[in-house]
Amino acid sequence: MLIALAASYTSIPIIISLLESKNNEFHILTPDKNIYNFFLDLYGKNHVLYYESPNYSIFPIKLLEIVHKIKNINKHKAAALKLINQYEKCDIYTTDIIAFCEFEFWLVKELSKNNHIKFHPVVNVDDSIKKLNNFTKTIYEFANWFIYKTKPTACMSYQKITFRINESYQKQIKSESFDIEIDYYKLGKIIQEKYNLDNYKVIILSGGVVDYFVNKKNYIEITDRIISLLEKYFDKNLIAVKAHPRFQEYYSMETDLRKIPPKIPSSLLTQNFDYLIGFHSNSLVEASKVGKIVISTIKLFKLIEEENVEFDIQYLLTNMDANNPILFPQSIEELETILDKYS
Repeated sequence: MLIALAASYTSIPIIISLLESKNNEFHILTPDKNIYNFFLDLYGKNHVLYYESPNYSIFPIKLLEIVHKIKNINKHKAAALKLINQYEKCDIYTTDIIAFCEFEFWLVKELSKNNHIKFHPVVNVDDSIKKLNNFTKTIYEFANWFIYKTKPTACMSYQKITFRINESYQKQIKSESFDIEIDYYKLGKIIQEKYNLDNYKVIILSGGVVDYFVNKKNYIEITDRIISLLEKYFDKNLIAVKAHPRFQEYYSMETDLRKIPPKIPSSLLTQNFDYLIGFHSNSLVEASKVGKIVISTIKLFKLIEEENVEFDIQYLLTNMDANNPILFPQSIEELETILDKYS
């Protein structure tokens, strides 16, 4: 049996491509309810399994919280083991267990005891992390080993302690690499047949920005100006907005646009638009790779934390198709120049 682990939306194009290329019995495991519901639409309840993952990190360590958190993590471990102990001599495919997922590092380690782990990193996160000094790194890696018995590297990202995959961990799980070709046209047809979506000139990605990266007032001001400008170039019915699956929020003029179901991954909509506009979603990277006109609005806003956003910009630059780069206008006037050029 083939087992695919989907911890985030970035893994979905690879997982569907993998399932389309093989004729195996399969299960998809996910800790995300939105991903679960999406795969439920495609494959039915006999193929999709949900497990609960702690929705927090134990780091930074706070003595008053640590005992409670460890007890809770152990409850999640026990429930997950009941689920995965059914698997033996299966091929376990994982692509997004790269960073920010201490529990999933443990889960894959447990799966590796009786199964074969196959790994294909979906993105490069090197530009999103900072190294820790040796003393701090050692302390956090020891704490992680005490709780999870795994060996990822402790690092900093978005001013928080996290862990990322390394050679030591890959040796621990005895992973083998695998390659898969992603045919976004074929994936788009699968989604079109399932959801019967309309085609648009522009899709705007929303959600997960307000109060995290930009204050609400500035977000509304700039987003309304963007939409007003787009409506000068395209019929309003050809402009749609798609919310992030976990942040289904719309503001001001966004509420009047046509909506795409949030649970559908933006990366599978590449046959339904010409322009993709968003803040810093990985969907911008994937649209770049299939030749779409991709615009990041990240430099149009007044940012709450400049340092965090610099990580995001570098991430987009590192992972995009350099032959079809993501565009980063720094003013509404520069955005208008881009629309003049491509429309």
